[in-house]
Order: sequence, then C-alpha cells, then structure tokens
Amino acid sequence: MKLNLVPFLICFLISSLIAYGYYAIDLSIMRKEDFKIAITLISFLFGLTTLSFCFGVSFTLPRTGTVIKTFSFVSFIIGFIFIFLMNTFLTSIPILIIVSGISILTYTLITYFIYKAAQ
Repeated sequence: MKLNLVPFLICFLISSLIAYGYYAIDLSIMRKEDFKIAITLISFLFGLTTLSFCFGVSFTLPRTGTVIKTFSFVSFIIGFIFIFLMNTFLTSIPILIIVSGISILTYTLITYFIYKAAQ
C-alpha cells in the first residue's frame, strides 16, 4: 500500500468542501452551533477516509486494490446520503457521534479484512 500525494491532497480538498457544504446548509433553525460543527467534522473524516482509499492509495495487488477502491466509492456515496439524512432529521449530537463512529469503524474493519485477504 502506497500513498499517492497529489490524489490524496485532492481528496482532502474535496472532503473539506463537502464538510463546508454541510456546515453552510442549515436545514433547521432549532439547531445549535455544536451540531453543525459535529456534522462538519464527521462528514470530513468519513469523506477523507473513503476518498483517500478510493483515489489516494495504490495497492500492490491489483485485485485487492480494485475491491477496496470499489468498496470505498460505494461507502462514500452511501455515507454522503446517510450524513445528509442525519443532517436533515437528527437533532441529538450523541446519537450522531455513535452512529457515525460505528459506520466509520465498520468501514475501516471491512477494508482491513479485504486488505489482509491479499488475493
């Protein structure tokens, strides 16, 4: 596994812009600033993690790389929709952190197992 610097920086910038978009689009007047900061950080971390494994990392085995890149892109799309829905309907910060933490850790665990299979 090798980190490609330029695609990783582009993934970092894309994740930053998506996170700022979630911060700027406030769908509810009732929310506090803490919720907006939490959704911004969670969307940035999830976007950076999935996009960096999708575009910013190259793998030695082409089969493993293809599976991880495909899984990362699908997880990014699902996570993007999921975070948008949480931003729309959720108002509790602890539930937001728990659900997002479980999804990020599940993604990381599945990616680790795919990488360790090394086929």
